Amino acid sequence: MTIRIASTAYALPPDSVDVRDVISEERSRIETALNPVSEKLKARVIENLGVERVRACREMQPYALAREAASQAMTDAGIRPADIDLVIDFVTLPGEDSPYLSFAQKLS
Repeated sequence: MTIRIASTAYALPPDSVDVRDVISEERSRIETALNPVSEKLKARVIENLGVERVRACREMQPYALAREAASQAMTDAGIRPADIDLVIDFVTLPGEDSPYLSFAQKLS
């Protein structure tokens, strides 16, 4: 058995959203995360992120992005789906208590 990384790839959502909208939508989570710090520091953190827009899944959903990246990696490596025995994924989406299944499971 040969184990190797033949290629890697990634796919970013094509859409972007205003950070202020994300902060508004995620207000309760942000407040929970920043609960231990002072009100002054909370305000500074939120106001001074230094980022105006972030990539977000709108039309293209996470599984489609994972499939796109996997397909590109296979093309770059010159391998067929039948050549793959194991898929190991590393993603930044929450896993535990999340509505998302493992990308590796879905791709398999």
